[in-house]
Amino acid sequence: MGGKSQVAQKKVNPHCPVAGCRVSQPHTDDPLIKALVLRYTGPDRLLGWVQVSLSQIHDSILDDYKNNRHFGWLTRLRQIEELYFRTLYILFLIPDEEVPHWLSGDPPNSLTRLYEAVNREILMDRGKLIDPQTGKGLGQFTPMSLLHSGGHANYKAMHVVAFECAQGVPNIEPYLTHVKTYIDRIDYMKKLFEAGRDKQTVRDAITNLHRPKEYWEQRTATGRWRLQGWAPDGHRGLVFRCDSWGGLLSMVFEVNVWEEDAL
Repeated sequence: MGGKSQVAQKKVNPHCPVAGCRVSQPHTDDPLIKALVLRYTGPDRLLGWVQVSLSQIHDSILDDYKNNRHFGWLTRLRQIEELYFRTLYILFLIPDEEVPHWLSGDPPNSLTRLYEAVNREILMDRGKLIDPQTGKGLGQFTPMSLLHSGGHANYKAMHVVAFECAQGVPNIEPYLTHVKTYIDRIDYMKKLFEAGRDKQTVRDAITNLHRPKEYWEQRTATGRWRLQGWAPDGHRGLVFRCDSWGGLLSMVFEVNVWEEDAL
């Protein structure tokens, strides 16, 4: 019959279903990962950890800022975004069999990859972390690349911090408000799980918090939703408006805090 197939077959790792993972044993053979998976089965407990962790990073950023340790707090901006988006990804967008891999931190574990999925499925493509922008002293860049530069504490980040501080110390209050919005959303999800809501209900609820103002104005007109409160310090899918590191903190934050009648 015909010759060899021209289509290369990717080798499947019997220990992990995530493409590209090269572990030589199941992730859960590690007692720590096994314990994390058990905690994942109680989402409210996992979210409790995330809430405390985000709060501590928030306080650490504020302390560094107050004491003029600007490179210090810039290195932690990625940690905030990664912890929030990784949590949404693990809770709502992957099958259970992939959970041990993403909890383990083993590669592949790209923030960009999981952010793209969260942006598509939960932010409805409103997020701007990977959209190219142009800024003074930076050329063309993406907000994600700035987060990576700070997260890796590289020389480019040092240069940018020195350049920005020479122009004046940026106001980080809008960013701290943004972090508090993340913390509030984590708390909101945790309380929904504690009240017995299933994952699809909680996913729908957090997705709704990322919808634009216009969507809610139309829904309110139909009487199908009720307004619980207006939070001008929220954000609309993390829309960045930045022309520099300082501008990275000048985000457009608008969010509607709503509750569906069915909840």
